[in-house]
Amino acid sequence: NGSVNGNSSNFTLSPDSATQVSLNAVSQAGWHFERWYGYPVSDHTSDSVTFIPSSNGSLTATFERNPYNVTVTHSSGGETNGTGTYLYNSTISFQASPSAGFMFVKWTGNTELIDELNPKVTLRIPDQNISLQAEFTPIPLTITTSVVGSGSVSSGGTYDTGSTVTLNAT
Repeated sequence: NGSVNGNSSNFTLSPDSATQVSLNAVSQAGWHFERWYGYPVSDHTSDSVTFIPSSNGSLTATFERNPYNVTVTHSSGGETNGTGTYLYNSTISFQASPSAGFMFVKWTGNTELIDELNPKVTLRIPDQNISLQAEFTPIPLTITTSVVGSGSVSSGGTYDTGSTVTLNAT
């Protein structure tokens, strides 16, 4: 999650009134420096400190995972869940649920991290905000007409769920 002066995040200090110590904490992607613990320093929340140790002790840099926003929206014809703030590298699951008469088509947005054709998603939070939208479409219905006896029926074909269809029998 991070390092100090290119090494581990723990240091053991020995007093030497003539030696000044400079430490610089650097976080890895998805993390941020939180504070120094152990040996007292002038500003325990600064990622860079300089001091002269006056006693034996140890100093540890602590790092925390960054929070990232996940925004999950949807087109008409369905619902989604999953919008929230999550910590880096955590795993979340959410899904797109079509309304009656609709079907899930695909996800759009930051789809490089997911299977865009699967309505159920498991996502490991990367070091960036994520935005996804579920796309739904009406389920097409086919109306087939037939005639018994003499006459005809018009307007058979394929229609979106919820469409008004007029059939004419002559």
